[in-house]
Amino acid sequence: DLKTFEGPFKAYEHSERSFGESDFWAPEVVFHDGQFIMHYSARDPKEARLKIGVAVSKSPLGPFIDVYEKQPMFDLGYAIIDGHVFIDDDQTPYFYFVRDCSEHKYFDHYESHMYVSKLSKDLLSLEGEIKKILQPEQAWETNSGTHRWNEGPFVLKRDGIYYLMYSANFFASKEYAIGYAT
Repeated sequence: DLKTFEGPFKAYEHSERSFGESDFWAPEVVFHDGQFIMHYSARDPKEARLKIGVAVSKSPLGPFIDVYEKQPMFDLGYAIIDGHVFIDDDQTPYFYFVRDCSEHKYFDHYESHMYVSKLSKDLLSLEGEIKKILQPEQAWETNSGTHRWNEGPFVLKRDGIYYLMYSANFFASKEYAIGYAT
């Protein structure tokens, strides 16, 4: 009834298959080809770097099991967070993610940039060119001082227009805000 609920339930738990050991956040779950697929952010202890993991389950309640044993979904050599799956009308899947500002020195400050790539049909790996689509440029996006964030991508399509929803600025500041691009 969308008014009452049970839980919370632990849907994912760190295991011997996990690549990450801490800082688990930003899970996103999609139902695809008879299974639930979770993309999530976590810190890889080998490099102390944030990366994206992928886990699957037959139930939305879990347990979600990592697809790749002790490996992230992909590794581009820098911190990655906030994965998001968008499946277009022609069933082509895309994966949006953020190069985290924690390791990305950009001129005289640190800055997050948003990227997209085609995703494999099973939603478990990147497939194709990685393209930068957004970085903090507008005045309302650059109020965080030496660290500038654009994060949390979410894409939807309406009447032939793609809308990219995202957050900008430090999450614990009064400047933290939600914006969109088309």
